[in-house]
Amino acid sequence: MSGLSSVPGSFGEARSWLLPRVYGAAHASIEYLELVNYKAESGYPALQPVTRDLQLGVSVELESGYAKVSAATLSQWGVTLEQALDGAVENSLDRELDLALLAEGTFLINDEKYAAVWRRPVLAESLPIAGAPIVLAATASVTVVCGEDSPDGLLVMAATLEQVLRSGERVESITPQRWDGNSWTAVEWPVEVVRNGTAGVISRLFAAGLYSRQRPALGGVYKGQGHDVYVADYQLVKNPEGQMLSIASWTEGAWIALPIVDEIVLVKPGGETVGVAWDRAQAVFGSLLKPATTNPERYVTQGFPSQDQVRQALG
Repeated sequence: MSGLSSVPGSFGEARSWLLPRVYGAAHASIEYLELVNYKAESGYPALQPVTRDLQLGVSVELESGYAKVSAATLSQWGVTLEQALDGAVENSLDRELDLALLAEGTFLINDEKYAAVWRRPVLAESLPIAGAPIVLAATASVTVVCGEDSPDGLLVMAATLEQVLRSGERVESITPQRWDGNSWTAVEWPVEVVRNGTAGVISRLFAAGLYSRQRPALGGVYKGQGHDVYVADYQLVKNPEGQMLSIASWTEGAWIALPIVDEIVLVKPGGETVGVAWDRAQAVFGSLLKPATTNPERYVTQGFPSQDQVRQALG
């Protein structure tokens, strides 16, 4: 791989090696927790919001890979994030893309530098697509693009996203975004994707990846703060009909940071368990669930439901 041996000390030296890098907002939040555990918060990348769940940063192309550009590095260079992003995007525009046709009017771009599309939508508009561009930042390097008038574009996009999620790759976003000429707007999956269960599978697999990465980082932060809080697993199971469901355990006698799941499994000291749907748990046990300031969201238990509350939730 071509690139520099290390991050330059000046913007002039770095400028021609800068590339844009897309981050899912939840992954960015988790990365901050990870850095807190190593007391290395100064290494957190400088980021600019693009959509509700996407942010854009800058990386330096090195011989060994890519180095993220932090606010401290920008300060050393004497430039703003906006200036660094402008340079990174300009570098990306001149490079040939790794473009694959998934279906008529639907493309997969396997290249980190295509993150430039979030500041230069013309990169998507110039593709042979039907209608306004719809773009999905599946991973930092994999982007899927179709046109809003493509009959199967979003169906192919959803199927591709599910494949990426099942492969175990880190997925940045599961929300397609449409460029309307002025701004990016979130696009809902078609009814077919919801009815055939793909939308639910995508949502749960994405959440599983986020919560799995967040769990050790958040546990380390709680430990460092002296809080005896257990960070619960987000588990995927199948119901008798074969549908994917998410569950987490709430054990009596412990402080637990619960993920948002389909069903909470209440666990008594003797091993007795009972499952309660998340919405019912929030409705009945709401006073026992304190929101944590995390992304993805968690709730820290403040006790354990009484028998009467459990009966009410199940009724």
